[in-house]
Amino acid sequence: MSQKQIRFAAARCLKALYKIDNELPDSVMRRYRLMDKTDAVKQIHFPESMALLAKARETLIFEELFHLQLQIGKKALSHRTNREKPLLLKENMAERFVRSLPFPLTEDQQKAVQDIKTDIQSGKRMCRLIQGEVGSGKTLVAFIAALFYIEAGYQAAFMAPTELLAKQHY
Repeated sequence: MSQKQIRFAAARCLKALYKIDNELPDSVMRRYRLMDKTDAVKQIHFPESMALLAKARETLIFEELFHLQLQIGKKALSHRTNREKPLLLKENMAERFVRSLPFPLTEDQQKAVQDIKTDIQSGKRMCRLIQGEVGSGKTLVAFIAALFYIEAGYQAAFMAPTELLAKQHY
């Protein structure tokens, strides 16, 4: 189909369009000064001005991100409410490993390990991101966490974003 045919078909559809229900709550529409969904769809295809085009685009993007955020929130709530069997930590392997290191763990590493232990023993699913500079010991903390699971009879896997890092881990 040519661009002209597509625009003609879109125009016919929009003329036949009576009303598209707003998916966002009225309070959200008012608070963020969003366009009515019907108007936004019409203006995105056949804008009367650049300002209306920008407002329609903002409205439709906001709605999409709103739904995405709802899905993320639902998943997070599910993770908090779905209980797992708490892991009974023996910590022998992890303690022996830490003692065998030629250096002590930093305070931040100790705190991260303690936070992980708390999560593991709580029965809640753990979803944790460890951030730090290159060489700050993130992999060490992850390895200690893996040892907790290994000692409890589970498997653990390390994933690396680069081949070089995978070889270093190996």
